[in-house]
Amino acid sequence: MTPYASGYQHGTLAAVKYIDSVRSRVARGTIVSPGELGHILAALMKKLDALGGWATAERPAAEHSPGQQAARGEYFGFCASLMEAL
Repeated sequence: MTPYASGYQHGTLAAVKYIDSVRSRVARGTIVSPGELGHILAALMKKLDALGGWATAERPAAEHSPGQQAARGEYFGFCASLMEAL
């Protein structure tokens, strides 16, 4: 399995847990902060920035480090799972 695929799976699982958490809290009548998702995405962006940022996307995938591949996979897996839930 590639680092991107592994990161994608990790991002997908994180999104599923987040979605389940939000649904559970809403069902209990708990207020969910609108900024919560923003903080999660900001943390993912910080991780990407620490590994070279989006500039790495302009280079061929073969030039991405395993860490860069995994972080990008995590970001896209998380976002894709959120989109599926909507």
